[in-house]
Amino acid sequence: MKNILSHTFRTVFWAALAGFICYTPLRAQMTPELKDFLERQNFRQLIEKYKKDDRVSLYTPGRRQETIARQPYTVTPGYRVQVFAGNEEANARKIAAQMEALKLDSVYVVHTPQGLYKYKVQIGNFRERKGALILLDKLKRAGIRDGWVVDASIHAPKSPQEIAVIRQKQIEAGKPERGFFYTIQLFATRDEAKAKQVQSRYAAQLNRDVQIIPRPPYWKVTAGRYDNREAALKQLREIRRIAADAWVTQVFVQ
Repeated sequence: MKNILSHTFRTVFWAALAGFICYTPLRAQMTPELKDFLERQNFRQLIEKYKKDDRVSLYTPGRRQETIARQPYTVTPGYRVQVFAGNEEANARKIAAQMEALKLDSVYVVHTPQGLYKYKVQIGNFRERKGALILLDKLKRAGIRDGWVVDASIHAPKSPQEIAVIRQKQIEAGKPERGFFYTIQLFATRDEAKAKQVQSRYAAQLNRDVQIIPRPPYWKVTAGRYDNREAALKQLREIRRIAADAWVTQVFVQ
């Protein structure tokens, strides 16, 4: 029965694609209809499920370049501290949540399908190895003994001038702001109702925008949206007068 269902889903999936494109072994013409269809799919799950059936390659160079351009950072060689490497995503997410609970910002779960380990948990964005070594020492003093420094592609913040240009282009194009940004985390819980209660309370106390960011299985209550960590830290001092346990973190909104 399982094989029959799998075969049926596979047939429907490829039939749906065929309804939008003229199939070729390597590339398909990107039409507005196909683009709309693809953007409504969870292709990470579909690719993982049917990755052995590698018959079609679809890409949109313009969309990818646009996505990269609007990020408040550039990707460049650097260093991070790695605290986990394994093949179970659930374990990686658990370790990442533990790192975030230590009020560490820039915690990443890196998925590398090729290689010995598929999932890695890395922390920080350091241009120089010295910065990563300082973080590693702090982690050891906090009881995290399994970390090590690795070469990595890091997120180096763009200048305020570059970010201003990006935002102006987004405004002119009528597009919502998306991508990575810094925010001040006030609270995290597995209970959505509790998160909404905390959001309302802090919104009244802080007299500023307080948002809920869903990060399954957690609901994170945060304040503000900042282009760089330094701007968030300036506001953190004021916010800690009311929320003593608040800290700066980096998040991504699609």
